[in-house]
Amino acid sequence: MTRYIIHFALQLVAADLEKPEYVKKSFRGAKSLSMKTLKYVHKKKKKLYQFVTNWVQITNLVSVYIDFSNGDSLGPTETSPTHILGQRVAARAIFQCTNTELSATLHKHQDLLHIFEFSTVMEAIRSKHPVGVCAILLILDEFNYVIDRAQKIADSIIQNIGGFMTASCNQKNTILFPVIAGTVEGQVSKSFVSSGYRKLHVSLPPLSYESIEVIFKACLPVSHHKWLDFMPFQRTLLLMCSTPRALHIVLTSLAATHDEPSLQNVQVVAHSLQQVLMAKVSQVSIKFCRPY
Repeated sequence: MTRYIIHFALQLVAADLEKPEYVKKSFRGAKSLSMKTLKYVHKKKKKLYQFVTNWVQITNLVSVYIDFSNGDSLGPTETSPTHILGQRVAARAIFQCTNTELSATLHKHQDLLHIFEFSTVMEAIRSKHPVGVCAILLILDEFNYVIDRAQKIADSIIQNIGGFMTASCNQKNTILFPVIAGTVEGQVSKSFVSSGYRKLHVSLPPLSYESIEVIFKACLPVSHHKWLDFMPFQRTLLLMCSTPRALHIVLTSLAATHDEPSLQNVQVVAHSLQQVLMAKVSQVSIKFCRPY
């Protein structure tokens, strides 16, 4: 999907470059604008075209997903932002495990913790993809859990990411795309203000049923696809699984069973989803109601 979006953007930029008058029309009425300024703008557009072209050709794409509410939550003694971030990136991208599992292994090797600084881990990822441009998609999910624990740590994590992007990416052919998500958008925004870096807010609409089907077929084996032909299950997906988290719960539940689609089994899946979501609502309610 990302490649399609970038390809579309590339077409838009290319279309603009084929029409030099576009630049002049954009500044119609600005009589004091010099031709030198127009040439500068046109040059910038060419650089954008080259950047998008190079981005489309990237083959070394590393996706790192960190969930601060499940498997990557903060430990009671963790206070160093660069190690908090670096160790979780290393766990997911290099060791293919959660931070909880990596911490259990490192428990007896405290002398090795210094190698998990964020910049060191990013260098290690880059070394695994030495040819061409290495693009790293870093997703920090449920970042509000970090904010609830310590606002200063959350601010420093964003500063570490921003510092790496500004100081290292242009020199080492490494492009970092951070995606920071949280249940309460306002909390995440405050961390960006405190860090000094700007953010681009992305609004994610609910999943369409067509998208739900595509994700379902991609995540579960063919033997489970018959569930999609069962009308009560279709209604359950349409009514309850328009968010990725809810769909993930249903997919996880189905992956652990080989039951045939039936009304009773659909009710079991729906009940399991309701229990998880209600537990989540209870946690949020407690946070809002606790005294300060």
